[in-house]
Amino acid sequence: MNKNNVIIGALVALLGLIVLINPADSIRVVVVLIGIAAIINGIYEFVKIRSLSNDSAFRTTVTVRSACSIVLGLVAVILPFALFSAVTSIIRILLYIEAVYLLVSAVTQFFTWTRLKSSGVSFPGMGIEIIVTVVVAVVLLMLPADFGVKIVRVLGAVILAVGVLYAFYSWKNKAYVVTPENVHDADEKTDATSSGSDDSAAK
Repeated sequence: MNKNNVIIGALVALLGLIVLINPADSIRVVVVLIGIAAIINGIYEFVKIRSLSNDSAFRTTVTVRSACSIVLGLVAVILPFALFSAVTSIIRILLYIEAVYLLVSAVTQFFTWTRLKSSGVSFPGMGIEIIVTVVVAVVLLMLPADFGVKIVRVLGAVILAVGVLYAFYSWKNKAYVVTPENVHDADEKTDATSSGSDDSAAK
C-alpha cells in the first residue's frame, strides 16, 4: 500500500466534496485561480515565448497578449476581495470577461503558432494548449447561467469519485514481499554447477 497515494486520493475526494457541497464559492475560487494562471502565463510568454522568433508581428502579438493576460489576471485576483460586498455580480462579470479573453487568446495563439511553424520553430504543445483554452472559455461562458451551478456540482461529484477510487486502488494494491529463502545468488548457483561438473569429471 502506498500511503502517499492514499492521502492524495483522500485530498482529491475532499476537494470534490467541497465543490459538490458549495458550488458558488467554488466558482469564485476558479475565477481567482484563472487570474493567477493568467498572470503566470503572461510572464512566461513575455520572457520565454517572445524570444523564440525575431519576427516583428510575432513579438508584438506576444507582447500585447502577455500584457493583457497579466492585467486581467491582476483584476481577477484583486476585485473579488476589494469589492467583497458585490462579489456575486463581480464574479459573474469576470467569468464573461475571462471567457472572451481566452477565446481571443486562442486566436492570437493560433497566429503565433503558425508564425513559429513558418520560421521553422517546433512547438507541438501549443496546439493542445489552444484546444484546452477554447474548451475552458466555453465552460466559463456557461457558468454564470442558472445551470452553471449544476455543472460545478457534477464536476465536484466526478472529482469526488476519482479521489475515492484512486485512494481505494492505492490501498488495495499492496506490494508483494519476496521471502529471502526463495532468492538464490547467481554466483552461488554458478559455483554449484561448476563444482558438480568437476566431481563428474573426477569420477
